[in-house]
Amino acid sequence: MPSAVPACLVLAVALTAAHRRRRGPNIHDRYTDYIVGIPLLGAAMLLLALGPSQLSVFAWLWRLDLLSLPLFVAGAISILFGVRALWAQRLPLTVVAFPWLLSITGMAGNQTVLTATVVLAALAVAFAGIASVRFLRSERPPGPSKRSARSPVALVILLAIALAAAVADQRLAEFQPLFDSAGRPTISAEAAMPAVKGWTSYHQADYPWIQRYVDAGASWRRYGYIPADPRQPALVVDVLTVPRFGALSGQGLDVFYRLHGDRELELRSVRLAHGVMAHVVRYADPSRPVPWDAVYWDWPVHAASGVRYQRIVVSASGLQQLSAATMSSFADGLIDSALLQAGG
Repeated sequence: MPSAVPACLVLAVALTAAHRRRRGPNIHDRYTDYIVGIPLLGAAMLLLALGPSQLSVFAWLWRLDLLSLPLFVAGAISILFGVRALWAQRLPLTVVAFPWLLSITGMAGNQTVLTATVVLAALAVAFAGIASVRFLRSERPPGPSKRSARSPVALVILLAIALAAAVADQRLAEFQPLFDSAGRPTISAEAAMPAVKGWTSYHQADYPWIQRYVDAGASWRRYGYIPADPRQPALVVDVLTVPRFGALSGQGLDVFYRLHGDRELELRSVRLAHGVMAHVVRYADPSRPVPWDAVYWDWPVHAASGVRYQRIVVSASGLQQLSAATMSSFADGLIDSALLQAGG
């Protein structure tokens, strides 16, 4: 709701400011309005539609929904009222970007900043009300042409994209248990791997050599999970924690597990609990009698020094084989247990 206030504000102000005589681009062509507006609306839609599937929980950490707001409002103004109105609203449009800027800079939890933002929004809403009254009393058309605000094509396009964006935005809700109200990760980097129902966990080893090859602040801890059912193979869970996401982004398991001579037999994505996107991999090497299977995912965690990033790798212990479905089911339980441990 707070992020929707400035969005509605700018649209309301655009109704009146569009007809005011201001210096701006000498454009009075409806085709140009669509050429500028439709890509902006499309970019907002792509952020909401593809963000969760491509970036997983990072779509919420980076608040792509808030980033899509100024793009959507700018595109709506362009196709409804024209690019001249869009140029006239360039300063109010910055208000729409405030929630996103506050979120990614970590100031969303600062009470002083939030209070100042609410006061600014209230003043802007008051201005919008005054501007709307002036618009209703004005006989000027709100745009570069008489058809600008009454074009049924523009209204149909805007309503269709708005409905599609609203549906896509609901996908971000499944990530919310992983973050608190200020947008910070709820899972702690210092917490040990939680117990999973039906499994007994213990700490196996640490690998400090990762600090020499990845980052001085990186760590690698290995945990073992023994099933209650003796017929089921034991599992190994590796937790790689780094201070920069770039140390994990774009890096496959072959970089960390020295699998450069192995042949990759399978690589596919699978959706885990709370929308977490994981990867299922299988590597084969002539020196091993069976392939090595694993399920892994990346997510942000909180630490005393700020946000950290982890890669969780679930694999079978020793040379035993385990199906991807079994490892994915265990990963779901691991995520749920981690949230319970964090109080989520």
